[in-house]
Amino acid sequence: MRESRLTKKDNIFINRFALSINYIPEQLIGRDDEIDEIESLVEPILSNSEPKNALVTGLTGVGKTVVIEHVMSTLLDVTKDFDLNIKIVNINCKQDNTDNRIIVHIINDIDPNNNIPKQGLSKSQYLDYMWEILSKERIILIAILDEIHVLKSTDILYHLSRPSQFKKSDNYIFIGIIGISNDISFLDNIESSILSSFGERHLIFSPYREEQLVEILKNRVPIAFKEGVVMDGVLELCAKYSDHGDARTALEILDAAGEMAKNENCDTIQPGHVKMAYNKVNTDALFKLVKELPIQTKIVLISTLIANKIHFNNTTTGDVENQYKVYAEHLGIEILTRTSISKHITKLDTIGVIDASIATKKRMGITRIITINFDSEELGRALFQDFRLSPLALQSSILKNFAKPKTKMLWDKDQCRFVECVIEN
Repeated sequence: MRESRLTKKDNIFINRFALSINYIPEQLIGRDDEIDEIESLVEPILSNSEPKNALVTGLTGVGKTVVIEHVMSTLLDVTKDFDLNIKIVNINCKQDNTDNRIIVHIINDIDPNNNIPKQGLSKSQYLDYMWEILSKERIILIAILDEIHVLKSTDILYHLSRPSQFKKSDNYIFIGIIGISNDISFLDNIESSILSSFGERHLIFSPYREEQLVEILKNRVPIAFKEGVVMDGVLELCAKYSDHGDARTALEILDAAGEMAKNENCDTIQPGHVKMAYNKVNTDALFKLVKELPIQTKIVLISTLIANKIHFNNTTTGDVENQYKVYAEHLGIEILTRTSISKHITKLDTIGVIDASIATKKRMGITRIITINFDSEELGRALFQDFRLSPLALQSSILKNFAKPKTKMLWDKDQCRFVECVIEN
């Protein structure tokens, strides 16, 4: 009889949420200077002045969001006995990427009982209502715009940074804007008039060092795990496997290692679990990334994969194009032009699946040398999750290999060692 996972004793975790990206620890490791910078943005509020604007950039997992949330929490705690009406509005620009959506989002946060329609009004009408509420309630607004680089228009920055030009009241309106982005060059693409209003304060978060990542993990261990569960070398290995000083990845690997130990009825997390967790995290991320690609991009990617096998990692854009034409014709799909294929290669380079560095520039065009950034077998399996590509398996013995049984190392508690097992599809 099957044993339910829900009734099974957990020998590993106490509070697994401590490993989540949404968990805000009391102590932030290695970010004192960044905390001070963000605090300086909102400090003027304590002197009855307007907060400052800034763009905060850095790679994924370097603490941008967690630092900002930490400072906002401190601000609310410090000012709870002040006669101040502070509203902090968090906006994900991937979801709300237009001026109207952002304004409506702010309105709903500062006035939850409003009767204003979500759509159908002009931007000026939405703005007028927002100014009225901010002025009437004397609200100090801090708008945090995450993924700010995906905005369809940056006009909203101009409006929010110059409320005095649009409001119809004598009351001052104080608004601070904090933009968050992985794109360091975002400010370069903003019109000078908007940039002048928004301000050019740019805070760049550098990646964590390995020793800082280890300290971050050590800080979470007694909260997340039972005593004595994490063995020596586990945290250092998680930090080592984290890409580009990414705390999010380090925590994700540690969490996955704990889950693997739990599933295998182990009482401890071993370095071997970390190695397996690293592969799982990378594979899961790869499968998710590839799944979302358009079919033409997938064909370009699988063409790149095979061209790399044929040309021993000395693949050019011409090699990919030749392979692509064979596959597109076999699938009965419209064959793209060289320019379009090049754009798909650039897209794959941008999202990090491949590396397409420029080798030479000639009068007839640019030649790029293309390499794959993932294990070819894992990439092949991810691509063949799309049934539309299955006819290509007959085109190449290399592609057939992607359907072969996969193995992985599992912890054998009786033998106290890892053994290789075949995973059934």
